[in-house]
Amino acid sequence: MLSICGHSDRGRVRDSNEDSLAFDQGAGVAVVADGMGGHAAGEVASGMAAQGVLSALTEAREDIAKLDPQGYETAAHKIGEIISQSNAAILRRSADEADKRGMGTTLDAVLVLDKSAYVAHVGDSRVYWIREGTATAVTRDHSLAAVLVESGRLTAEEAAPLEGVLVRALGIGSDLAVDVIRIEVRPGDALLLCSDGLWRYFPDSSEIARAIEEHGAASAEKLVDEAVARGGEDNATAVVILVSPGPPPGPVTDAGASGS
Repeated sequence: MLSICGHSDRGRVRDSNEDSLAFDQGAGVAVVADGMGGHAAGEVASGMAAQGVLSALTEAREDIAKLDPQGYETAAHKIGEIISQSNAAILRRSADEADKRGMGTTLDAVLVLDKSAYVAHVGDSRVYWIREGTATAVTRDHSLAAVLVESGRLTAEEAAPLEGVLVRALGIGSDLAVDVIRIEVRPGDALLLCSDGLWRYFPDSSEIARAIEEHGAASAEKLVDEAVARGGEDNATAVVILVSPGPPPGPVTDAGASGS
């Protein structure tokens, strides 16, 4: 059994909300996308990604389940293909409609099966894995700031102004690399998918774990409301997946899946 809740807010500064969320509790699929682009194009891109990936992952669920866990590489490739198909759809619409030129979006999607959770990731939205009071980010930001910090060229403080510059996103180009991570979950675990307008207001991830433990099915709304209260300079979105019952704990496997 899974319980999924989601909430989004445009915040205190932005005129519109370019974040999108979608989930299907019965299928165990959840998606968060953070759009970018003028004339509401970011909202269009994120909406296309969220709804398209939700539908495609739901349809592919049984095929992926048959591969899990032994066929991880094949499952990761299949998930990467789904994300790349969404990327191609965004690129086509961007090319066809002048007011949508340059639109793009981040994408985080989670598919929960009987024994595993698969996380697909592009951009700087994040997925956190919550277990026994600890929230761990299982995704790495695809931002210029993160690249420069990881390479040792800049400190986190020096790179901070570049945090919003993405090196990977849907809508940037046809050759898209998708990170696919497999997690073995157990009863009591939770997963949080969130846009950067939320996680930036929780530098101490233990606050995320505490909010989910305390508020359960209302935790997505509580986290978004708190992000807005702390500044709300960007759209804020959260989807929380509560896992119970679930399979026994196990290792994390990570691979890059290219959907080209």
